Amino acid sequence: MTTAVSPQAASAQAVVLPKNRGAYYGGGWHEPKAGRYADTINPGTGQSLGKVAEAGADDIDVAVASAKAAINEWRRVLPLERAEILRRIAEILRQNANELAMIDAADCGNPVKEMTSDAMIDAAQVEFFAGFVTEMKGASIPMGPDVVNFSVREPLGVVGRIIPFNHPFMFCAGKSAAPLAAGNTVVVKPPEQAPLSSLRLAELIGGLLPPACSTSCRGDARPDSGWQAIRMSR
Repeated sequence: MTTAVSPQAASAQAVVLPKNRGAYYGGGWHEPKAGRYADTINPGTGQSLGKVAEAGADDIDVAVASAKAAINEWRRVLPLERAEILRRIAEILRQNANELAMIDAADCGNPVKEMTSDAMIDAAQVEFFAGFVTEMKGASIPMGPDVVNFSVREPLGVVGRIIPFNHPFMFCAGKSAAPLAAGNTVVVKPPEQAPLSSLRLAELIGGLLPPACSTSCRGDARPDSGWQAIRMSR
């Protein structure tokens, strides 16, 4: 098992910021349709960490439509294979825990030690739910002579995750694990104050999932229809 280096060693590392700053969906990166970008600021120094795309209603409509299309593929991935993909994601999180911790420390102002712990907790959560993939079973219910009812658990659909600013990576990666394990797709709304670790996650794991199983757009968010979708608007 790969483990993180000490927080003291991590603090001496340079911050590796994500190269892509657009909206991620459909297996690729896209410019915001309205062309809006905003600075993300290091709260410890007041310096800019670069501009990040501001997603609007048109962007999220496309992202959700892409996620709806992707669920037809993801839900049909064999349980053992889906579990293996999640375990590979968990290992990537462990391998890059220090890098991700440095991004969040710079972007939201939390200590590196705490952010490193977040990344390792994420890896454990993803691995935990990977183990549940093959345990999501239905039931057979006797209803009388020669009558048996069967229940089958099925994915709900597109799940929206609105991420808080204080532990952005932990909520982005760890809280996406359960819906992905159940065969759902996920649309992530990173926090305006600290979006960079979510974008870096898309760079690290985007190629492991069918296109649009996980999408990421920054913007002002409001729930559109429960856990089925999220709409972002300015």
